[in-house]
Amino acid sequence: MSDPAPVPPLPTDRDDFLSTLSTEVIAGAIIGSLVIFLIACKFIYSYGMLASERRVKVEILKRVTNTMELTLPKEFTLSEQKTSFKSITDGGNGTVAKIALKEWLVKKAGVENMSDRSFDVLFGLVDMDNKGTLDFQGFYQFLESIPVPEQPELSPAELKQKKNT
Repeated sequence: MSDPAPVPPLPTDRDDFLSTLSTEVIAGAIIGSLVIFLIACKFIYSYGMLASERRVKVEILKRVTNTMELTLPKEFTLSEQKTSFKSITDGGNGTVAKIALKEWLVKKAGVENMSDRSFDVLFGLVDMDNKGTLDFQGFYQFLESIPVPEQPELSPAELKQKKNT
């Protein structure tokens, strides 16, 4: 008689457990990676949409102010803007309330010809979070959107006379 063919070993419960475990680990890793990838994509998309919305609002703001009869009497330097912002901030929390900004524009900045409607339109375009307050970036954009009339070029003699007075 001939030897019977060897019988392959029967899988044990331990082998089944390990093969199932490794399959579950691989599937879990793949699903986890996909979830992280989708979250990252959503974050990038949301950030891009916010940046795009901000750019569009700033462009609209510039065009709206050009259609209004509105000007600042002078151009504010960045340090003047920071000082002005600090002087009108709402309770030291780093934001300016809508009413405080309007009062500052009329009393300190010399903007007298701004109607409430015009102010509301401009403020609405800069108030990105619709909270009725502006942080410094919004304040800066607001001031930068209001045109300053061009000053005529002064001759050297006029400059010297202006310095002496």
